[in-house]
Amino acid sequence: MSAFGELDRELSMESKADPTLHWLPGVERRGLGNAVVRVNHIALIVSDVGRSAAFYSDVIGLQQITRPNFDRHGAWFTMGNCELHLIKGPPLVHSGRNLIVCHISLDVRDTSEVLQKLSTFGIPFEQNVSVPKGMGKAASEGGSQGAF
Repeated sequence: MSAFGELDRELSMESKADPTLHWLPGVERRGLGNAVVRVNHIALIVSDVGRSAAFYSDVIGLQQITRPNFDRHGAWFTMGNCELHLIKGPPLVHSGRNLIVCHISLDVRDTSEVLQKLSTFGIPFEQNVSVPKGMGKAASEGGSQGAF
């Protein structure tokens, strides 16, 4: 059995047992097929690693994890099933009120509770008008500025 054989079996069992997984069993995987097994991390370029790290740990609640000593400043977090890597640099931020930006989407148990807590924390948020009503709330440390 290959190194991924056990993982393939585990992932197949997970997708049958967990209706929240988005991969449908029996659907052909094109391209690299079964060689890709899951997302390892998401990297975001941020202008202020300290401020962004505080947002993702103190507001979102992610756990900071050990990061290797790279040649630029950054911070790593675990989201349980995927890591978030913050890298210092000039982020691409659209001007104006355009909410079409690179983002992370999080599933929450109770949207109303999250919105109330964001208000309590003083974190600005907006309704994304490109998705159905009641979905697509956007929140960031920079509000509509998109600076995470």
